[in-house]
Amino acid sequence: MGTRTAARVGFGVLGLALLVQTVVWRTDSEPYPALIMPAFDTVPLVDGKFSNTGPSITVVFAGDSREVIQPSDLFPDSGVTIGTEFDSAFGRYQDATDPRTVDWLRHRLSVLFPHREPRVVYIRWYRKTYSLTDRSVLSRHLVESYRIEVDG
Repeated sequence: MGTRTAARVGFGVLGLALLVQTVVWRTDSEPYPALIMPAFDTVPLVDGKFSNTGPSITVVFAGDSREVIQPSDLFPDSGVTIGTEFDSAFGRYQDATDPRTVDWLRHRLSVLFPHREPRVVYIRWYRKTYSLTDRSVLSRHLVESYRIEVDG
């Protein structure tokens, strides 16, 4: 088979594939969307609920006082989605306890709490399921928990 014939066959197969894709798209939905795109964590479930995983951050100070903070407290005015930044820095234990991350966290806490001495940060990841009708939390399960020493 010559080069021209192979090119014609290739374009013919491509054209046929596009035609089939268009017909399927117009007549029926894709049977499993994750074949093309990944599933989204917060897509509503069929029974009127949706779930997502998010952090709870507790800072323990000298004297055992505690303060709960939000990811947005750590990443103010970043211009990037806070969840993305927080997940990138603290989503895995290896990243959260990396010496560079701990140094950054130590500095950020000194800016947030200039007259207090942070000792430990607990990051707990919870999987929550919410009702779409009244937005109440139907269930909350601890997925993972990290202890990060920041004193020193």
